[in-house]
Amino acid sequence: MRVIVTIGLLFISAFTFAQRMVSGKVLDDKGAALVGASVGIKNTELGTMTDENGIYSLEVPSNDAVLVISYIGFTNREVIIGDQTEINFSMEADQKLLDEVVVVGYGTQDRKAITGSVVKIDGDRISSLVTPSIDKQLSGRAAGVQVIAQSGLINQTPRILIRGVNSIS
Repeated sequence: MRVIVTIGLLFISAFTFAQRMVSGKVLDDKGAALVGASVGIKNTELGTMTDENGIYSLEVPSNDAVLVISYIGFTNREVIIGDQTEINFSMEADQKLLDEVVVVGYGTQDRKAITGSVVKIDGDRISSLVTPSIDKQLSGRAAGVQVIAQSGLINQTPRILIRGVNSIS
């Protein structure tokens, strides 16, 4: 009986050593953290996302596993994990990839697949305005966007109409 228990404990300890944690930080080419970057093991469904500081932590099945990091607008990176327990990445921006994707209110789409109108309002244009709220800053800046005051009361929530009856309240 002791022999069976000893062999069982040996297998359990060998299994726990086979899997280990790898962690690190994912940054852009300027050193800023990339929030929500995808970090995964190639050819498996194991993966995670970076947190608000660009930090990830992932359980790795073996030393020969390949870590794959991807983020919209950046070139994908792959690295063989080996004996490393901390792997930090500096991602390179790929302007060609970024120009092909448009982020819309309900996800991302290929630029070619968009059937509606897309308007870009630069932050520089509205940051210099002295208006107290974002709704007043958007008023008159994009075609088809109307900001309507519900009443004359102070701090009353406005109604924002985008191209007709659709609204954001």
